[in-house]
Amino acid sequence: MAANPSIQLGTDGNWAIKEDNLLAYKKDGTRFFNKEFDFSRGSSATYVAKDGLIKVSGVTDTDLVTNGDFATDSGWATTSSWSIANGKASYNGASNGALIQQYSILTNGKKYKASFNVLDNSGRFRMTVDGGTAAYQTYTTGNGYYTFEFTSTSTHFRIGGSMTDNADTFSIDNVSVVEIQTDVPRIDFTDDSTGHLLLEPQSTNVLEDSEITSTWTYIEFGSGSSGTITTGKTDMFGGTNAIQVDFPADAENVTLRFGQLTSSISSGSASGSVYIKLVESGSKTLQLRCSPGLRTLVNVDATNFVRYQLSGTKTNNEAFTLKLRPSEGTSGGGFSIIVCQPQEEALSYPTSYIPTYGSTATRNADVCNNSGSAQDFNSEEGVLYAEIAALADDLTFRSIAISDGTLDNRVLIRYRTTSNKINIFIEGSNVVAVNSIRGLTDITNYSKFALKYKSGDTALWVDGVEIFTDTATFTISGLDILSFDGGNGSDDFYGKTKNLKVFKRAMSDEELQQLTT
Repeated sequence: MAANPSIQLGTDGNWAIKEDNLLAYKKDGTRFFNKEFDFSRGSSATYVAKDGLIKVSGVTDTDLVTNGDFATDSGWATTSSWSIANGKASYNGASNGALIQQYSILTNGKKYKASFNVLDNSGRFRMTVDGGTAAYQTYTTGNGYYTFEFTSTSTHFRIGGSMTDNADTFSIDNVSVVEIQTDVPRIDFTDDSTGHLLLEPQSTNVLEDSEITSTWTYIEFGSGSSGTITTGKTDMFGGTNAIQVDFPADAENVTLRFGQLTSSISSGSASGSVYIKLVESGSKTLQLRCSPGLRTLVNVDATNFVRYQLSGTKTNNEAFTLKLRPSEGTSGGGFSIIVCQPQEEALSYPTSYIPTYGSTATRNADVCNNSGSAQDFNSEEGVLYAEIAALADDLTFRSIAISDGTLDNRVLIRYRTTSNKINIFIEGSNVVAVNSIRGLTDITNYSKFALKYKSGDTALWVDGVEIFTDTATFTISGLDILSFDGGNGSDDFYGKTKNLKVFKRAMSDEELQQLTT
């Protein structure tokens, strides 16, 4: 294939993230020039890393805590209820809410992740960032490694004992606090060895305690035997916010509710998801349920975590639950599972995991646009290439475009508001010249699209096959932006992108076939 000056993104799994921007690059012969997309989200977000664990994007490397391993009795302000010795800080329960803290290490309004080990725990502990009138606090039981996200309303980082029970005692070590930069794109490796740029719409996890397993409850129905619970199991973050559920041999109608008796989603679209793995070998069947009309059976047969999910329309505000109901075709008891990171959201499909710590949490929409400049594009001819997959067949416009920043001049590829359809659209001087819709088997599977645009010679190639040609004439001017939207900030592309390129000349059929195969 002949050399083509182009803007490219994510070739063969190679990705670059610089500060808060995603790098594309311009190739001119053998030279490459960085081209940045403007990226913003304004909230933290998670992704699945190469190792299969969930991680939070934008986590900085700088630990803000001094002496987090308590190697010495220094760096911390303590009360008489706290002591530092033998590589840990210990709370004796003598004073309600007594704090151990470090002053002036946070910035008011910024997002942080705090992590620490809890040892020797006889009751429960509280983590706060705002003293006795904490804007953020949580109670948690059990020993283990805990991680919390919070937005600071103070400059101080504090860990406190129980506010209600003087008898509670515990120790902590390996305390760490790092900043989370929210406007950072995500390269996700869910079922993908090379990674893809993940762009998602806004969503809220309405489960208030997805990371606080001590509030998850078992409720017995009928005459069945209830399950038992063991906290502190390794979760999808590599921490210990998972639980093990042991179902006795005679178990029937056992329900695990993830922290709430009712849901704030009473009707309309809803999705529930949770990570589960079977402790034993073999396969067992469980039921996920959000309402009487929204439930599904899942076969749990992996010794590694799998994310199980259901989506549909809710008819009441029943909370998201996991059920063992042999009377409805699910497995009988006598086995164990490990469960972590549940989520319920008011969307027709599940999105990436949103941790919650005592209240609902929202991940804002990803915005990625404005790469390139006028000299990087050819308004008279070229090729827009994208290897993409939709998050779901959700019947919305999701566009990738080269444009002048308006709807007057643009070349775009988009998923449509009709099921499993791809749409190519060419508009010049506010005149629509090409508007073609073609069907696909499943838009949630990756396809390679190449849209050749040239007045009198337009073509669309998909996965090595030319599926559309057009001889319409048009005049386009001022193309200067590559963006994940319809050209003017609307119809944002929410999906998975493995590769995105813009070539400055119309390519031959042979080249287009090679490009999309």
